Amino acid sequence: MTKIKKTGRILEADLRILELLYKFRALSTSQVFQLSNYSQKYIYEKLSTLRKKGYIITAPIKGSYLLGQTRQGNYHRLGERGIRLLKENGFNTVLRADSLRVRRERLPYILSGHDFVIPLIKQGWIYKDSREVKRLYNLNRGDILHGTLTTPDKTKEYLIYIMLQSVQSKTLRKIKSEIKRIPVESAILIARGKKSFDSVITNFTDASDKLIVGGSLKVMPLQFAKTYLGISSDITKNHQYFLKQLGINIIGPYRDKNTFGVNIDFDYLVEYKGEEMFFMDLLDNDLMKIFSICEYRQELYNRIGRRVLVLTSPSEIHKRMHEALLSSIQHITYLPVNVNSVISFANQILF
Repeated sequence: MTKIKKTGRILEADLRILELLYKFRALSTSQVFQLSNYSQKYIYEKLSTLRKKGYIITAPIKGSYLLGQTRQGNYHRLGERGIRLLKENGFNTVLRADSLRVRRERLPYILSGHDFVIPLIKQGWIYKDSREVKRLYNLNRGDILHGTLTTPDKTKEYLIYIMLQSVQSKTLRKIKSEIKRIPVESAILIARGKKSFDSVITNFTDASDKLIVGGSLKVMPLQFAKTYLGISSDITKNHQYFLKQLGINIIGPYRDKNTFGVNIDFDYLVEYKGEEMFFMDLLDNDLMKIFSICEYRQELYNRIGRRVLVLTSPSEIHKRMHEALLSSIQHITYLPVNVNSVISFANQILF
């Protein structure tokens, strides 16, 4: 964030809110509260004042942002006066208010994407919105990525895509095309409905058009993703602590390239219940991990002799799907953990 100074009767909190709206384009009232670190009552007062002075524009949310609710709440965006005020106070503002306007049909996607990234930003992940990513990589204006997230240690960057309750085939084809074209090796696809989740899994694992990337390709529901990523294999210290609580003893990382040229890239070599095994955490539904396990064929297992311990859950988004995609591999031990228990554990560590 830019260092803020007071100007006349404009307070630091006012400028902070305006800066947030410039960066995120549109924010719900709840999202402003989460990002600002001020009390909820104070935020309501600030938003009301900024609106009355013409610095921001507030409008009702239309569409299917809040599932199962008739009232969707309000969202806020910058007005031209707000941009001028930021510029007067030393902020580098190059866009006009019209350029920041979000089309009505895109608003639920934008706000859902913010719901995903905001908790991770607060954990130290680095977020770039789609405008910044498009400028950085000279991408097409019509590309539909939400932006990117980079891990706190800056070792891995993910493209972010948001899907609501359902997703059309042409949209999936566009997402596939973007992931192939954009020079970022990993992606996270957030599905807010079971229908969209199933469509992504089916489409992206289709043998005739399977998408292979150099890094990770994670397909996750929003609520689980924004919590679990903080203790996933992307955050080594938290992940190893989590596995220890499950009774998994990590012997070390495992990387192997055998003489047949088959790359096997497991998370760890572990000991579990007295048996030494390769380990793969599939709670993040990383399709690249699933494809790697499929490379560990029977002949390799016969030679190496270690089973694969797979971390999953009894949920529909996990074990049944994992078993279907890994049906050709028999030397797997599944370790199902309760999703709610995982979320509770993550919340204790992260918040």
